[in-house]
Amino acid sequence: MLVHAITTTVFIDFHIFRLVGEDGFDDVVPGGKERPPVYGVLPRGVLLHSAVNAHEPTVHLQIWDAPPEQDPSEWDAVADGEFSTRGNTLILACTTGAPNDSAVDLPWCGAVRFRAHYRNPLGLDETSVTRETQHTEEHLIQLWPGGARAEDRVAPPVAGHPDPV
Repeated sequence: MLVHAITTTVFIDFHIFRLVGEDGFDDVVPGGKERPPVYGVLPRGVLLHSAVNAHEPTVHLQIWDAPPEQDPSEWDAVADGEFSTRGNTLILACTTGAPNDSAVDLPWCGAVRFRAHYRNPLGLDETSVTRETQHTEEHLIQLWPGGARAEDRVAPPVAGHPDPV
């Protein structure tokens, strides 16, 4: 079941943006793939790839309580993966930080499964993106609890108590 959804934009720098736990914002950015949607998986998050540099595409972020149905038909590319975070707050951000970075709270912490979708209906590249067309590139990121067993998942930390992970 869909628990929460947001639609926002994120500034793209160096063709990538990140979705990371607060504890993973300083993770080293690895060399990655040259094609969308996923550039690389970090220990505490994921780097997502854009076809265009220095623009603000639309990003849809969905939090699910179980794996969502997959329908890749309307997307140019889809990729799955998993990362882990010690807290339950994730940050959707430019790799270098920007004023429109967004924070979202998960109803769990620990293992996070993701499915990243990418669509570029106008075939934008460095030479064709304009202020009017920059939001036509879209990303859908679906998140749900990871881990092989339910007991591997941890409830979010409670203020004043030690970190459970």
